[in-house]
Amino acid sequence: MDTAIQTYIETVQVNDIPWHRLTTTYGRATDFPEALDVLWNMESIETVDAAGEALELNIEHQSTLWHATPFAMIFLLRIFKKAQEEVVFPDDLFFSFYYYSLQVLLLAIPLLDTSDEGEAKLLGIISANRSV
Repeated sequence: MDTAIQTYIETVQVNDIPWHRLTTTYGRATDFPEALDVLWNMESIETVDAAGEALELNIEHQSTLWHATPFAMIFLLRIFKKAQEEVVFPDDLFFSFYYYSLQVLLLAIPLLDTSDEGEAKLLGIISANRSV
């Protein structure tokens, strides 16, 4: 990965993103900072579920990714890392969706066509994260 891109991904802050300009499944990502904050703080399972569902519905729809998707993924990854470190809900399955999403992607490896540029790139990303 390009060093500048990696540095950006590691250091960008929620307020640095022009959410109001980024498209989602149902409009603009203006509510993303609030939803990401709810997930970061993990104050109640009800608000976490609602925020997670709102983000999920707006970053992907019928295999279409939106302009807001990669930026949301940056912060969702940070939230996941924080949750793993803190084990906020040890008996809850909330964070397992990250784990199971990766496991499903790993199962897709044999189905990917390495001669297709996009699928080969996805294979590289999945393979790089196999140890998770």
